[in-house]
Amino acid sequence: MAVHHAMSLLRGFLNTDPIGESVTTAYRPDIDGLRAVAVLPVVAYHLGVPLAPGGFVGVDVFFVISGYLITGILLKDLSNGQFSIARFYERRVRRLFPAFFAVMAFTLAVGYGILFPSEFEALGKNMIAAIAFVSNMYLYETSSYFAGAAETNPLLHTWSLSVEEQFYLVFPLLLLATFRFGKLPLAGMFVGLGAVSFLLSVWMVSVRQEAAFYIVVFRMWELLLGSFLALGILPRFSWRLVPEALALLGIGLIGASVWFYHKYIDFPGLLALAPCVGAALVIYGGSHDRTLVSRVLSWRIPVFIGLISYSLYLWHWPIIVFAQLHLGRALEAGDMALIFVVSLAVSALSWRYIEQPFRRSGGTPRKKVVVSAAAAMAAGIALALVPVLAAGFPGRFSSETLRLAAYIDYDDRDVYRRGTCFIDSHVQTASEFDDGTCLALAPDKRNYLLIGDSHGAHLWQALAEELPGTNVLQATASGCKPVIEGRGERACTDIVNRVLDRFTKENRLDGIVISARWSPEDLPDLRRTIDFLASRVSRIYVMGPIVEYDGSLARLLAQVERGGDARLVEEARRRGRAEVDAVLAAALAETPATYVSTYRLLCAADGRCATRTADGTPVQWDYGHLTGPGARMVVMNAVRAGRFSGASAQTGG
Repeated sequence: MAVHHAMSLLRGFLNTDPIGESVTTAYRPDIDGLRAVAVLPVVAYHLGVPLAPGGFVGVDVFFVISGYLITGILLKDLSNGQFSIARFYERRVRRLFPAFFAVMAFTLAVGYGILFPSEFEALGKNMIAAIAFVSNMYLYETSSYFAGAAETNPLLHTWSLSVEEQFYLVFPLLLLATFRFGKLPLAGMFVGLGAVSFLLSVWMVSVRQEAAFYIVVFRMWELLLGSFLALGILPRFSWRLVPEALALLGIGLIGASVWFYHKYIDFPGLLALAPCVGAALVIYGGSHDRTLVSRVLSWRIPVFIGLISYSLYLWHWPIIVFAQLHLGRALEAGDMALIFVVSLAVSALSWRYIEQPFRRSGGTPRKKVVVSAAAAMAAGIALALVPVLAAGFPGRFSSETLRLAAYIDYDDRDVYRRGTCFIDSHVQTASEFDDGTCLALAPDKRNYLLIGDSHGAHLWQALAEELPGTNVLQATASGCKPVIEGRGERACTDIVNRVLDRFTKENRLDGIVISARWSPEDLPDLRRTIDFLASRVSRIYVMGPIVEYDGSLARLLAQVERGGDARLVEEARRRGRAEVDAVLAAALAETPATYVSTYRLLCAADGRCATRTADGTPVQWDYGHLTGPGARMVVMNAVRAGRFSGASAQTGG
């Protein structure tokens, strides 16, 4: 039987007859059900549901479904001699534009009432990029999908729409050029381009993960996987258990990805295979006689959610973002349930009264559809330009609110020496670290090395200013912990390993300050690193974890100043950070290192924490990173408490 199926597959590839009956475009309710499987994990992930830490893989499932359906439609049109680029884009406009522009209008209107100037201006810029279908490139240049700041961007999710539309700008033309040669050239094109894209993605995710995540070249293999399925060249199995097993395996791969993946993995790359192959197996299994999986996916509820999945994808994220910004804290279970119900209801109404009327208006002349689409894009860009040109309409707020809100978009380049001595591993490589500037020794001073992630970088300027007579070197990068042979972003680990292993061996240092966003899981590696350094450096200081908030502290302070509940800041303070601090302090007490409790330098025993410096500057600008004045306050408090006595003793500090 295996030989029979192998020969069947080979005949399918070698058949160069024009494609016709092998492509099935009949409606399959199980694919609408699969859309529900794609969108619900995305919504759950964005809500912060603990059971879906890898829910972002739903977008990858969407890509495979899209490639399968769109390719099937195009192949049918080509087979019937009805293919037209104009017709293809007319269908895309009818499908995408109505709900898309409704969400854009909603986001702009609500943003005016909720967002502070820098946020509203950024919204306008992102909206222009979204309307031009280059949102993925804009976000690649300005933010990270998994970063905290991205969680307050109401249009973050539009990146995937841009990836699809960029793909479909070129794909129909490639299909048209190759179609007349038959299945073999088409299959070869899909497999060849898909393989190159996949291998590039695997490579890029280890070099620059944000590029692999956002840029279409590294994502198009997922759409091409669906396109390959649409050719209909894979054999049909006469043994019913095979498609049943394949479909079950497919839904299991998707489920495992949602359950076991999380935002800290190297994704997409190799790990994107599981959800994508899972989606392909569900589609392929369902193309046989109805499997158990296809029957379940064809139930009314998953089919309905699948039908409204486009609207649900569009609407849920702005609703979540605006709710979180209004509440000023992490969503609780009741909040999540309410937001989900509201998103579902709004999406159902959007599907029924916005999507459907436009999709059914088949009598509208194509020219009118195209002109209307162009007018909508022009009007949308013009409206989005308004908050950009008006600098976010600062006149809506008092001067004190504006002063505090200005720190939401805090410029940390000079304070952290970003791009030179603090490397953003998402967008930089280790070669961009400037050894000559960052690791320059001073023969007439004590030389202390600060090594860490962004929670180390935010201390450099303060240490340099508040430890007179001490030359503070800096080796900091995002994406890993400052420990020997640690894991994380390649740029970060390359810098950390080189500095800890070689630089500390080849150069005499008087002390080293190790600072990061620690968790109890880091303790074994941290202890090993301290033991490793003890024979090379006489003084080792470990800066403990800092107080953190569910959102930007600067924003919370501005909300309170604007008239929000005075308890907002305290309610947004993350619980458990004091316990982490205590665990690290106890664990490092018997090591050669001096532990400096950053948490206790900011928070009193009664739980009250400093949120502003003496001149009213927010101590922290986002969830936990220090402003320049905030860092000086922390370091000054540490010096007064004698925590850096070794560094300041030489100069009487």
